[in-house]
Amino acid sequence: MNRKRIIIISTIVIILAGALIIWLSQGKEAPPETQLLQEVPGLPQEAWLRIIASREDNPGYKILTNQYDGYEITVPGEWQSNETATASGGLKAFYNPLSKGIEVESNEGVMLNIITFNNPNNLNLDNWLKVSPGKDYINHMEVKALQTAEGVVYKANGKVFEDRIQGEVPIEKSSQIIYFVKDKEKIYVVMCWAIGDQYEELIITCEKEAIPTFKILD
Repeated sequence: MNRKRIIIISTIVIILAGALIIWLSQGKEAPPETQLLQEVPGLPQEAWLRIIASREDNPGYKILTNQYDGYEITVPGEWQSNETATASGGLKAFYNPLSKGIEVESNEGVMLNIITFNNPNNLNLDNWLKVSPGKDYINHMEVKALQTAEGVVYKANGKVFEDRIQGEVPIEKSSQIIYFVKDKEKIYVVMCWAIGDQYEELIITCEKEAIPTFKILD
């Protein structure tokens, strides 16, 4: 094989390798935003429903991903979750220990809810919680700052309140925990509340097994 032929073959190999690299890199690009949303006629794109992807994780758990708002979380596999989330209502996963796979009319159980807020002024969590909508979440709640490997987060805990004629009244067998997490120009409100005879066990499950798995996506 002469030198000229070797050069031609080498050039072809380099071109093919380059094309393969480009193809692979394009395959890893994030999908367009419209593929992460479900259109709601009459509303602007930012108000469309977020698609919540669900996939099995380790035995007995599943990962819920809201790629549009940039996060995922792992919950027990028996928990139910909605396939979409509204911009204002956020991701919801819930479990009623009384249901056992059938529908029952009961307010008992546990709810995980994650709501995303834009933070264009880049307020730190301390200042964000002093104004609406932040301060609206911490009425009747004890709040403290926690240092984590990812930075400072705030935690609030207290009872679940319900509106009655005489005003807001705490539900005796209830507990509520909220974590506030800041990332760039977003604030994530990650909260659990539990009601009913098993509220203590359920809120512990949510705080110890679900909330620590909350992950902000790159």
